[in-house]
Amino acid sequence: MQEMSKPTLRIKFISKQVILLTLFWASITVSKNWAVKAESDEPTDKPPNTGEGENEFESTRKYEGMGYKDRIPRTAAKIRKELIRNEIIPEFFHTPPRYEAFVTYYNATEPDMGNNLRPEQVRFVPDAVTYRYKPESYYCIVMTGLDEPSKAAPTKREFLHWIVGNIIADNLITGEEIAEYYPVLPKKDSGLHRYLFLVFEQKGKVDFKEFLLTNRNDWGRANWSSRKFSEEYSLGEPYAVNFFYSEYTDQTFTPTTEEDITTEMFYAPSVHF
Repeated sequence: MQEMSKPTLRIKFISKQVILLTLFWASITVSKNWAVKAESDEPTDKPPNTGEGENEFESTRKYEGMGYKDRIPRTAAKIRKELIRNEIIPEFFHTPPRYEAFVTYYNATEPDMGNNLRPEQVRFVPDAVTYRYKPESYYCIVMTGLDEPSKAAPTKREFLHWIVGNIIADNLITGEEIAEYYPVLPKKDSGLHRYLFLVFEQKGKVDFKEFLLTNRNDWGRANWSSRKFSEEYSLGEPYAVNFFYSEYTDQTFTPTTEEDITTEMFYAPSVHF
């Protein structure tokens, strides 16, 4: 058998090296892509690699002209992490909302993804609820209590506190109030309660056929279901979210008879529907 010349052997050796290098770089690229995908699927406190120095909050530049002026909303990953940590998903909805809703009460108190607020701070209906919106779209806001009468024995879960539907953009005054605001009234020694705000993006104007619930009493509010309400009116998964904790204090308003409750009691002076 005739032996191969030295140039031929050199070419074959170089070809093998090229093939090995190509396979090596291909394996690195695949591993990197899988790592990036895994990181994006899990909630994380690490900032996205945007080159703009962002942290767990989204850039305000994305919200210009959409109601976010002084606040920086959390990212979807951060929202999902807080909802899981506080045992809100997957029990109450499956897909975490992408956006954070900013709720402002009459005394400038604001829920902040699990902060503690005293009942007297949230006694009146919110002045405003702001979220990322489309100017011509309709939205529905729901406030519901998750731990009535207590988290240990939530026999009245969910407890409906407030519904406003057919809101144009984030202008509450344009909406249709379906359930008047009922204040937070945790019982003594019942521990911390979770109170959840959900914003749904409607597909259009909805003909809500709910019976109007007044805030003179709690009729029709116990054992309510935000999920069934969403399914009935094809609202889909929540679009924006926020929540807070509250518990009984010595200043908590405790009605004794129906005469003690008036419609005006739970409305801030400048906010009426």
